[in-house]
Amino acid sequence: MNDKGRSAFIKEWQARKQTEVIHPFINEKVKLMLLPYVQAQLMAKAIRDDLPSYPPFMT
Repeated sequence: MNDKGRSAFIKEWQARKQTEVIHPFINEKVKLMLLPYVQAQLMAKAIRDDLPSYPPFMT
């Protein structure tokens, strides 16, 4: 991949991370770049038994 292609890829990747989706479990808009953080918080709650089970994110 040349510099122009790499630059275009990174630009589109950064734009994609800013896309907002509605998380089906928490019913809030979440940017794609924050999904790993949200899922980690949900996993921590499941481990502490604050949630009955871990809710995976599926599109």
